[in-house]
Amino acid sequence: MRGFAILLCLLCLSACGTFSRKPPPTLALAPVVEIAEGVQPDEVAASCNWLPVVPATMQKEAKGMLAPPAADQPDRHLISVRVQRFEVTPDGRERDYLVVLRAHVQHRGKLVGFLDYKREFSIESNEAPCPVFSKVARKAAAEFEDWLRYTRFVECGEGCTDMHPDEPIAMSPSLVRPERLQSFGAGCGWEKTLIDRIAKKYEGDRAESAPALVFRQGDVREWEGRKLLLRLDDGHVVGGQQFTGPKWIIVSGDLIDHGFVTASFTWQLQNGGSWSECKTLTSFAEDSGDFVGRWLLRPSHGTKNLRPARPLDGVFQILTPIVLVMDAARLFSR
Repeated sequence: MRGFAILLCLLCLSACGTFSRKPPPTLALAPVVEIAEGVQPDEVAASCNWLPVVPATMQKEAKGMLAPPAADQPDRHLISVRVQRFEVTPDGRERDYLVVLRAHVQHRGKLVGFLDYKREFSIESNEAPCPVFSKVARKAAAEFEDWLRYTRFVECGEGCTDMHPDEPIAMSPSLVRPERLQSFGAGCGWEKTLIDRIAKKYEGDRAESAPALVFRQGDVREWEGRKLLLRLDDGHVVGGQQFTGPKWIIVSGDLIDHGFVTASFTWQLQNGGSWSECKTLTSFAEDSGDFVGRWLLRPSHGTKNLRPARPLDGVFQILTPIVLVMDAARLFSR
């Protein structure tokens, strides 16, 4: 009994972190916020000294994920924040502000990721401005910290080049397919649904300063510049709902910037489908399009959502409706 009590105490202490080690910081954070060329904050903002609040808050909330740059760790990704836009418009007794802060991620001196935070606000003449600017800084820091926590950035190797954050992303209205899938879903229009859904999600939620999505005809693999390469890797869809076993689709994509892959994903959907093959494909296309659109807003490298098919999936999906029918028959026979 005593041994059990000791073991229980050790487990509790371990869960509380007494014997746990903090993981080493994975990202370096520049302590000074830069100001883009040609951007000039007004005297009110300058007097508040609000910009240092951004990295300080990020450092505090990151819980060990961020550390100051170190000369002996040159391969660590470096995060820096810059004032990208700063506009002020006097309007009677108040001032209207538009501020865009941009977080840059560099690896070995090359830009591999960025995120913009835009905020529009007003300050009245009788209002203390510094708490307002500090609040903007804290909100931006929270947005950047959340982005860094859930985003994986590519590592620069041979041939790595700077991203072009303000260049539009070109996209083809069709997916690249292997030969065996050339006729997959023919006549269902699901591919157009997928592409339209991506564009709708991305363009509807993207920030004004984020790059636009443009469509081009031809083979996306041969294009220069910035582009999104989408592939249909696998798929199996037939009509018949659960009675014909599991249906699935696997789509992958690369965000390529002048020949260098800066982000990538693999996405799989699987379910019992509906009675109609085309209806199942449309459902897959809508869900996949929403995912890709969200991913494109905050692209991450190596994103995966894979669920390998299990041998008994088909059996369970066939038995489920049979059991339901038997239950219903038993209920009505009473």
